[in-house]
Amino acid sequence: MNGQIDWQLISDIFEGIADDLGTFRNLSQEEYERARLSWLTYGLVKSEFVRPFEEGNPQIPPDGVQQQRWHMLAALALGSARSEGFAVLLPGHIQRHILSQRPDAEIIRNAISARYIDDEFLISWARINQLRGVQVALKPHALDLLQKKIEGARAQSREIQQHWYARWLKKNAASLSPNDREKAAPTLVGVCDDIVKGKLRPWGPYPVRWYRNLLNKVCTHLVDNFYKLGEPRLLELLVHPIITDNIVPPLSRDGFEARTPRGGG
Repeated sequence: MNGQIDWQLISDIFEGIADDLGTFRNLSQEEYERARLSWLTYGLVKSEFVRPFEEGNPQIPPDGVQQQRWHMLAALALGSARSEGFAVLLPGHIQRHILSQRPDAEIIRNAISARYIDDEFLISWARINQLRGVQVALKPHALDLLQKKIEGARAQSREIQQHWYARWLKKNAASLSPNDREKAAPTLVGVCDDIVKGKLRPWGPYPVRWYRNLLNKVCTHLVDNFYKLGEPRLLELLVHPIITDNIVPPLSRDGFEARTPRGGG
């Protein structure tokens, strides 16, 4: 029977599947958080995954039932659970089960090398092809989900604006007490309002609508979300390990460039 098997064909098929699967994996929570912040900061926070996302080479975000299914199958098939951080999102009993298994890739390669088929090989071969099917099914889902996350986050989020607000207060307010914050806020409102009105140029990659999101409907005050930030939350924002001063706009009006009126010299 073994003499009738085209082992080279089996090897070529398997290595093709393994190579393809190797480009499509789960992000760890830390990787995903950096990628998320990179989207929100229009690339000022660097992430090796944001460019592949936007170019259409999807990764699976670390949430949802499909993510867990992919994670367990990939770990079983490729032994990726042995990589640091790979299986941290799975329940403990699933992690222990994964780590107790021989990777399917090892089983298949050993069988190809030995030119021998047994039940273990057939189970591993079926599972890795199942994994390939899951990958094909998840690719469009992942692309669509990530695109929605990017667009929704950029349009609605005020997260990075809160970091800017906290740093603005640190520099321009006597303290983070409500009274001192009230005194420092009008200058920030004026900067945002002048950007919206075209008197100042937006800083960095943040578009005009990003600054507009700080203001109420009539552009006279910050939206309530900012005034409701308590001092403990402001202190947390100030010590964030990734969002630093160079990620947010300048902390004074002098850091912004005035627009030259049309027709002016």
